[in-house]
Amino acid sequence: MAIGSLRQTTSRADEGAIRAFYARLDKATSSGNLDGMIALMSPDYVMVTADGRREPRAEVIKGLRHFFQVNKDVSALHKLRSIKIKATQAVVEVSGIVESRFDMQSKHSKLRTEFDATNKLEMIHGTWMLRFDVEHKHNYFVDGKLVSK
Repeated sequence: MAIGSLRQTTSRADEGAIRAFYARLDKATSSGNLDGMIALMSPDYVMVTADGRREPRAEVIKGLRHFFQVNKDVSALHKLRSIKIKATQAVVEVSGIVESRFDMQSKHSKLRTEFDATNKLEMIHGTWMLRFDVEHKHNYFVDGKLVSK
């Protein structure tokens, strides 16, 4: 996890807890720990994709399960560009990269996903959890070639 400008945070403790949240997310993603990723999502988590589709938590989990079945050697890195905290809610602007390897047409291929998103985190029972994720950009590269925006 890399850190961008954090000047908009309200306290060092909150800032540290949010940095720790993204470190756990990167670690869970990189190790293929789906249960660890699910534990970071609030029960009412929703993702809005870059093309405007709303995906509820169950649908996102189904997609992640498939991703980890077909992809190997996954690595993830979130860069926090800004954090705004108000009471028990935080809005975090992030950029990220997820890389993996998969077999396509009998050859090993490398997948790279680059994204920008706005995440809304909520403090639930003393723990920051991801409640809402709005993707602004999501680019997919296979073996270095852009295949989808």
